[in-house]
Amino acid sequence: MRVMIGGLGKSGTSALYQTVGLAMPADTHCLFEPQEYRPTPAEHVLVKVLAHLDWSAYAEFDKPVLIVRDPRD
Repeated sequence: MRVMIGGLGKSGTSALYQTVGLAMPADTHCLFEPQEYRPTPAEHVLVKVLAHLDWSAYAEFDKPVLIVRDPRD
């Protein structure tokens, strides 16, 4: 399974990344805020990206998750 978690800073993406990472298999390839994504042959991939990056590289991911937080919070 390939999971991409994206959102603006301070929106809870890091907490979700850690929680999902604990639930995924031990051989999961984890990337925390990479500057660019290079496809990997790994079966399980977990990536956390910030909103200012181009997300088109993550189009093949099974589970793209976008966190949107109300700025009035």
